[in-house]
Amino acid sequence: MKIFILLIKNKKRFRKYKNFLLHFYFNIKIIMQFEKIAKLKDLSNLLFFIFYKSYYFVYILFSKID
Repeated sequence: MKIFILLIKNKKRFRKYKNFLLHFYFNIKIIMQFEKIAKLKDLSNLLFFIFYKSYYFVYILFSKID
């Protein structure tokens, strides 16, 4: 299972692509809205968090295609 992380700052931009994303991905979950996220050293969970000064909406897109 591939995991994609999509960082979108603009809500309108997400709405614009939402149907497109839902068409190709089976599960979209809003993880959190944040100002800072610590970078994880454990890469086994395939989550890569980066420091940002502004708020981002973090979406994890699960794809069943390897």
